[in-house]
Amino acid sequence: MQFDKKSKPLFMTKNLILFLILGIVTACSKDDSSENTTPTTTATIILKDAGGNAVPNVEVYAYEENNWILNNDNPSFADFTVTSNSEGKAIFSNIDVNDNFNESNNYYNNFKFSVHYTLDGSDIAKIVAIPFNKNDNKTATLILN
Repeated sequence: MQFDKKSKPLFMTKNLILFLILGIVTACSKDDSSENTTPTTTATIILKDAGGNAVPNVEVYAYEENNWILNNDNPSFADFTVTSNSEGKAIFSNIDVNDNFNESNNYYNNFKFSVHYTLDGSDIAKIVAIPFNKNDNKTATLILN
């Protein structure tokens, strides 16, 4: 194929534009590896009875440290409330809200988790404190006895 002097630059310009478009399209493709990988700070509180059996359907209250200092163990002021599932697990899927982890606390915070229940006619509260760094996933067990 032969080109005259006028058609050669036009052919090269069209090819250059085509290669630029292809380069842009492939460079802007979606990165699938980053999908749904936003880190979260989670807590799992496992409730067991004295015999080691799971205790389902019990509310577990979570308090960020400053809230605990102001309100102590008052369920009306809990930051989060989760009911234990059939395995006795209360899963707090993301406690990193309301600026709980920030630069001023060096992305570190303490949470207290409490359970209120009645056993043999006595009202009982069990509490566990867990320190968290941002994006931690921690588990604790409370024995309801």
